[in-house]
Amino acid sequence: MPKGILSGMVTLLILSVLTSTVAIGLVGYDNLSTAKDALPDAVASAFGRTHWLAQLLGSIGLVGLIASFSGVILAYSRQIFSLARAGYLPPMFSKLHVARRTPVPAIIFPGLLGLILVALFDPDDLILIATFGALISYISMNLSLVVLRVKEPNLVRPYRTPLFPIVPVVSIIIAIMALFASVFANILFFWISIALFGLATIYYFTWARHRINVDAPEESFMKQKADEVASTKSIEELL
Repeated sequence: MPKGILSGMVTLLILSVLTSTVAIGLVGYDNLSTAKDALPDAVASAFGRTHWLAQLLGSIGLVGLIASFSGVILAYSRQIFSLARAGYLPPMFSKLHVARRTPVPAIIFPGLLGLILVALFDPDDLILIATFGALISYISMNLSLVVLRVKEPNLVRPYRTPLFPIVPVVSIIIAIMALFASVFANILFFWISIALFGLATIYYFTWARHRINVDAPEESFMKQKADEVASTKSIEELL
């Protein structure tokens, strides 16, 4: 999995640089800064909307967007299902379809919520909230990496972050810069994002943490790993 994630990130980085370079070279930065679809709009500006290349790029983008819906549905539903099974969310979201064994409530209810939000608010503002959450997770993950390396230096690590601590520290700095850049994008939704995280924190400490299911696969796996580490340490101390 780490190799797949890293290769995907490298591919995305290369394609992003090439797309930006080609698009800016075709129409210039000022014209591109207002475009919603950089490469199709750049080609259309240079050759016309009816040019076969502009239509091809637009079609590819549309197909890719539709194809990504399945991945998004799979990701959010299984994450909500897993959190509900472990006790962090209401148990109704951990229910499975009797025959198909799919988390139907975790698919339908968040999907309906998403449709309502898109109908009521500008999608760009909703994306800002999602980006805010993603940046918070990036900062948390990199901080956790640093803390674990300091507190648990002998922990078994099948995969080790290259160039530690440079990579996590640089990642934290970039994520913080991007986080506060959202203030200038839309100050109202920046504070809405903070309010949502505040409500989520209150929800966890007042409700969720008292209902964690220690027998859930997610929790039992972590307990098993913790016991293995404790046993390894005990054996090393005896030796």
